[in-house]
Amino acid sequence: MKHRTRPALKNLGFCVILLAVSAGLGLLFYSIGFGEANIIMVILLAVLLISVSCGRTVGIAASFVSVVLFNYLFTKPRFTLVVHDTQYIITFMVMFIVALITSELTNRMKREAKESKTRAQNLELLYRTSKNFLKKSGTAEVVNTFIKSMYELLGIPIGIALYQNGTSHYYGVSDFFDSKYFRTVQKEQPHIEIESLLKITKNSDGTSTDIVSHSEAYEFPLKNSNTLIGTLIVLNEEAALEPEQRGLVEAVSAQFNLAFDREVLSKRQEDTRMEMERERLRSDLLRSISHDLRTPLTSITGASTTLLF
Repeated sequence: MKHRTRPALKNLGFCVILLAVSAGLGLLFYSIGFGEANIIMVILLAVLLISVSCGRTVGIAASFVSVVLFNYLFTKPRFTLVVHDTQYIITFMVMFIVALITSELTNRMKREAKESKTRAQNLELLYRTSKNFLKKSGTAEVVNTFIKSMYELLGIPIGIALYQNGTSHYYGVSDFFDSKYFRTVQKEQPHIEIESLLKITKNSDGTSTDIVSHSEAYEFPLKNSNTLIGTLIVLNEEAALEPEQRGLVEAVSAQFNLAFDREVLSKRQEDTRMEMERERLRSDLLRSISHDLRTPLTSITGASTTLLF
């Protein structure tokens, strides 16, 4: 609650200061003899800055307050909210609509810029994850790279269940193994194996990232050549993952599937090479034994022939 209250108070203070500054400039212009159009432009500029800095809701509130402020300070009779000239009603309406539209357009631009930045960060993460997968070798390293990437992407507990030889091998961050979900899994599957426990509990700035245990979980199948090799488990205390998050999860999962498939093929090739090497050594050994046996037998045969004749 404190973290939410501080930004709200900060935005309110910023809004009050800007409106006060715009009112002061307006009074200065009024005393000099500038027209009302100049004063309105100064107040609209303040509303624009408030919308950029404080968001949509505060911008709308500032639009309404700016109209009231202009009426109170600059329309006759001054320092009252009474309006004698009905033309000012149209002025107020137009001023409020312009301020409202300005606020909405500004916030839309901020939202689009934020979304563009998020997409760029996600693309960078996908590229970095792809490079990391290429550098890693071995199932454990590939799985750990996958978990770290997903944790960096979502910031919530991640776990993987890999199915090998009829046993579920679980990998994950520390929060995952402390979760209610995993404790339930342990009760249902007492023979599971915990292969890796990544100690990811703090951010680079030292703030804690521990998440309260809960039972919400989203499971994404991990397939290798149309064969189910495991399940990605995403714990989330929110209602649901956003569509963009789901798309990124699927994209990183696809990269993991390719990397895991590469490791499986590499292991098969290594096993085949080792088998061929064993066969070669076996053949060489048999040839050597055969040669060693054949040489004395030939000598014995020759000696026997000499004795007989």
